[in-house]
Amino acid sequence: MSKKKTENLYWIGISLIGIAFLGWVIVVLTQVLGLASGQESIARAGLAFSLLLPVCGCLGMAILLFKVVVDRLDNKEDDHYSKNVER
Repeated sequence: MSKKKTENLYWIGISLIGIAFLGWVIVVLTQVLGLASGQESIARAGLAFSLLLPVCGCLGMAILLFKVVVDRLDNKEDDHYSKNVER
Protein backbone atom coordinates (compact mmCIF):
# COMPACT_ATOMS: atom_id res chain seq x y z
CA MET A 1 0.00 0.00 0.00
CA SER A 2 1.19 3.49 -0.71
CA LYS A 3 1.60 6.24 1.86
CA LYS A 4 -1.48 8.02 0.47
CA LYS A 5 -3.70 5.00 1.13
CA THR A 6 -2.43 4.55 4.67
CA GLU A 7 -2.91 8.27 5.29
CA ASN A 8 -6.55 7.80 4.30
CA LEU A 9 -6.77 4.89 6.73
CA TYR A 10 -5.46 7.16 9.46
CA TRP A 11 -8.15 9.76 8.86
CA ILE A 12 -10.89 7.13 8.62
CA GLY A 13 -9.82 5.57 11.92
CA ILE A 14 -9.53 8.91 13.71
CA SER A 15 -12.92 9.98 12.35
CA LEU A 16 -14.61 6.82 13.60
CA ILE A 17 -13.11 7.27 17.05
CA GLY A 18 -14.16 10.93 17.04
CA ILE A 19 -17.71 9.99 16.05
CA ALA A 20 -17.83 7.49 18.91
CA PHE A 21 -16.59 10.12 21.38
CA LEU A 22 -19.04 12.77 20.20
CA GLY A 23 -21.81 10.19 20.26
CA TRP A 24 -21.11 9.43 23.91
CA VAL A 25 -21.22 13.14 24.73
CA ILE A 26 -24.58 13.45 22.94
CA VAL A 27 -25.95 10.39 24.71
CA VAL A 28 -24.95 11.72 28.13
CA LEU A 29 -26.48 15.12 27.39
CA THR A 30 -29.74 13.63 26.10
CA GLN A 31 -30.04 11.39 29.12
CA VAL A 32 -29.36 14.19 31.58
CA LEU A 33 -31.72 16.59 29.81
CA GLY A 34 -34.36 13.91 29.29
CA LEU A 35 -34.35 12.80 32.90
CA ALA A 36 -34.22 16.38 34.19
CA SER A 37 -37.27 17.32 32.15
CA GLY A 38 -39.14 14.14 33.08
CA GLN A 39 -39.19 12.73 29.54
CA GLU A 40 -37.94 9.18 29.82
CA SER A 41 -38.52 8.49 26.12
CA ILE A 42 -35.71 10.88 25.19
CA ALA A 43 -33.38 9.15 27.64
CA ARG A 44 -34.30 5.72 26.22
CA ALA A 45 -33.71 6.89 22.64
CA GLY A 46 -30.22 8.06 23.60
CA LEU A 47 -29.53 4.74 25.28
CA ALA A 48 -30.54 2.81 22.15
CA PHE A 49 -28.21 4.99 20.07
CA SER A 50 -25.34 4.30 22.48
CA LEU A 51 -25.29 0.61 21.57
CA LEU A 52 -23.69 1.45 18.20
CA LEU A 53 -20.94 3.63 19.61
CA PRO A 54 -18.59 0.90 20.91
CA VAL A 55 -18.74 -0.75 17.48
CA CYS A 56 -17.75 2.51 15.84
CA GLY A 57 -14.87 3.08 18.27
CA CYS A 58 -13.55 -0.47 17.99
CA LEU A 59 -13.71 -0.33 14.21
CA GLY A 60 -11.68 2.89 14.27
CA MET A 61 -9.06 1.29 16.52
CA ALA A 62 -8.88 -1.79 14.27
CA ILE A 63 -8.33 0.39 11.21
CA LEU A 64 -5.51 2.26 12.98
CA LEU A 65 -3.90 -1.03 14.02
CA PHE A 66 -4.13 -2.28 10.44
CA LYS A 67 -2.48 0.96 9.26
CA VAL A 68 0.43 0.52 11.66
CA VAL A 69 1.01 -3.08 10.54
CA VAL A 70 0.86 -2.14 6.84
CA ASP A 71 3.25 0.79 7.35
CA ARG A 72 5.71 -1.46 9.16
CA LEU A 73 5.58 -4.16 6.50
CA ASP A 74 6.07 -1.65 3.68
CA ASN A 75 9.02 0.15 5.27
CA LYS A 76 12.23 -1.20 3.73
CA GLU A 77 14.42 0.95 5.99
CA ASP A 78 13.09 -0.82 9.09
CA ASP A 79 13.84 -4.17 7.49
CA HIS A 80 17.44 -3.10 6.79
CA TYR A 81 18.08 -1.94 10.36
CA SER A 82 16.44 -4.97 11.95
CA LYS A 83 18.73 -7.27 9.94
CA ASN A 84 22.03 -5.34 10.01
CA VAL A 85 22.26 -3.40 13.28
CA GLU A 86 24.13 -5.05 16.13
CA ARG A 87 22.29 -5.56 19.38
